[in-house]
This record gives sequence, C-alpha cells and structure tokens, in this order.
Amino acid sequence: MGLTEIQVGLARLYTDAALRERFAAAPLAVGRELGLDAVEAAQLAWLSTAQLNLFANSLRGKRRHEVAKLLPLTCQLLGANFAALFERHADASLPAGSKKHLADALGFAKFLRSLSDAELCAPPWLVEVLRYEEARLKIQRRLFVGALFRHDIVRLCRSLRQPDTSPYLLVRLTFVIWSRRPARDGVRQKVIYLSRGA
Repeated sequence: MGLTEIQVGLARLYTDAALRERFAAAPLAVGRELGLDAVEAAQLAWLSTAQLNLFANSLRGKRRHEVAKLLPLTCQLLGANFAALFERHADASLPAGSKKHLADALGFAKFLRSLSDAELCAPPWLVEVLRYEEARLKIQRRLFVGALFRHDIVRLCRSLRQPDTSPYLLVRLTFVIWSRRPARDGVRQKVIYLSRGA
C-alpha cells in the first residue's frame, strides 16, 4: 500500500458524488472501504469535503468543455440545457481508456439519443445534427461509418456554423459515408442524395 492506492482512492472520490457524501460523514470508514490501510485512510481523512467537491467540479467542467469541443453544433443547439444534460450524463458514466474525451463525447451522444424531445428542449432535428457529429467521431475508431439522414444534413450543419444564418432545413433523404485508411491521415466524406428536396 502507498501513494498509488491513495491516488486511486482520490480518483474514485473525485468522480463519485455519492462516495464523496459518504466520505464526508465517515472518512476513515470510506477510506478503509477503498482498500486503504488505517494510516492511508487517515491521510485521506484530512481532506475537506469542500476541497474534494472543488476539485471534482473542476474535473467535470473540463470534461464538459472537451465534449463541447467535439460536439459543437449539438452543444450550440442545446444552449443553456447543455450543462444540465451533461451533468446527468456525467453522474452515470466515467470514460475509460486512452481516448477519454472521445469516449465521453460518444457516451454523451448516446445518452442524448435516449432522451425524449421534451427533455432535450431543442429543435426536433437536433438528433440528426447529433448523429452527424457522432458519426464524425466514430470514424476515428473505425475504417467506415455510414448514416442516413432525413434532411440535407451537410448543408444544415454548414448553415449552423454561420452566425446570423437560419438553419437550412431541406427535407432530403441523404446518405453520408465516412472512410479512412489506417496508413493515411484524413477522413473522406461522400454525400449521396436519395431524394429530391422538399
């Protein structure tokens, strides 16, 4: 036992709000629960709840910021609701692996797709924009991704990136394919229109 065990215990405390609450009430008992010996548990016990919460909130803010960078149009469309929805997602999941920000963004996208339109409080076509951004993230882990959209999604997303421009909402069945070759950088995107605009 030693520094590594304390660091693992701190990481759990920073990422688990319920565990932090229990730690505030009984720090030595929770320290033991984390697998620490009596000395290590006592070392953790000197931390105040305020210190733990401050650092935990800082970590969560960083996660939210990174996800907003990876899903910028979704974040834009959610507006003020983005932070509250991200908190719900973050309470239920903690990304793992070497590409944590990518995993977090993909997890958040999956969480958003599970919500009703009323919970999203956003335009009904938000899910299409979300799926488009999600597919662009998935291609970083795959060689091929394809998705079907009800709207001319490429032009819709382009219009959303332009300030003071109305969303381009042309109903036009659109299939988008992303591909990449492992030995080369860059992603190719092909857009296939399956219907005329309406």
